[in-house]
Amino acid sequence: MHENQGVVVGLYSNIIMNNLKEPNGYSKEKVLQILENMKSNEIENNQEVKPNIIVIMSESFFDPTVLENIKFSKDPIPNIRKLINEYTSGKFISSTFAGGTSNIEFELFTGKSIAYLPYGTVPYTDLKENLSKIDTLPKIMKNNGYKTVAIHTYDKTFYDRHINYPNIGFDEFIGVDEIHEPKYFGKYLSDETFVDNIIKKIEENESEFPMFVWGLTMQNHTPYAASNYSSELEITVEGANLTDVAKDKITAYTNGIYESDKATQKLINYLEESDTPTVLLFFGDHLPSQYETYFDTGLIHTKDTTKWTTEEMIKLHEIPFFIYDNFNYKNEYSHNEIIGAAFLGNYLCNYIGTEKTEYFKFLDTINYKAIRDRLFVDKNGESHEKVTEEYREEMKNHQIMQYDGLFGENYIYEK
Repeated sequence: MHENQGVVVGLYSNIIMNNLKEPNGYSKEKVLQILENMKSNEIENNQEVKPNIIVIMSESFFDPTVLENIKFSKDPIPNIRKLINEYTSGKFISSTFAGGTSNIEFELFTGKSIAYLPYGTVPYTDLKENLSKIDTLPKIMKNNGYKTVAIHTYDKTFYDRHINYPNIGFDEFIGVDEIHEPKYFGKYLSDETFVDNIIKKIEENESEFPMFVWGLTMQNHTPYAASNYSSELEITVEGANLTDVAKDKITAYTNGIYESDKATQKLINYLEESDTPTVLLFFGDHLPSQYETYFDTGLIHTKDTTKWTTEEMIKLHEIPFFIYDNFNYKNEYSHNEIIGAAFLGNYLCNYIGTEKTEYFKFLDTINYKAIRDRLFVDKNGESHEKVTEEYREEMKNHQIMQYDGLFGENYIYEK
């Protein structure tokens, strides 16, 4: 580890592992008991159609129009808003703020929560050796006959994705160096380029296997400044309380999101004309780093993150998501879903009816929506600073099952 990551990172990872404690009550008997008790909660999955599946995690995406005391010259996400209104959608609850993208990936892929790991853990760097032995969403898709591909418009070595993605279950990983006909918007490869490469990869698939495509964008990553763009920006922003710094940042960000919205519609247009059944899950990893804007518009009362109220915490972690399909897969769509990062992958499995592993079946027994330090969202979507008494047993079971797969004896596989 030290040779690959440096002495400092290696030592830090060792400190994290040494601080990891076995959950109270962890044993083979307890794990098997949890598995036995979950039978009544199991969701019967029967996937009659194997559509292509595209999952897009859009860098720093959120809906800026939720900010009060601010006006935009036009809606920055008209196409995505239409999709939210017409298809299954709701609020994705991120477990990070203004950064930590790889932690969201880890939770989505594994169904395991950062909240149950030592503070400061970055699984992609600290737990690389553990990722190959656990259940993941890409491995589930492979087991169901899918070809798995990851596309990221940035350096493949960032967060050691070039090492982690094969361990997580991806057959192929396309990074910035393999991107076809790259075009930039600001400092990073554009979301239009990203969409073009997803379409290209789908069209190149001549195998009998459907595709599971994981896509991670980069266009709207910090820093945010109007000077990053060579062309005139289409959307203007006004706010009586905005400082010049905040106005410049939110203007730059909003125009980036506007371009992302157009790129998303380009993908939808392609899928509408396609004869291949496809399901698309779209969400953002976290809110952008816009402390000045949040403070100036009254979303937060202080820039000190340790003093944010529970109401402020939930506002800074809610992100719109939607699931689109091009073949009327669902008779009815739900528009009020609330899902945390550790449960989104399992939600997708249930949505399309994919056969799952025992650990992902166990996730069906968890009723709370999201958990992170200083934020807990119960089954009704109510936010709390701490876990409420009603959910302590579920939380304990989640910790035990997570520990068993990541660090324990893998008793779950003995079933």
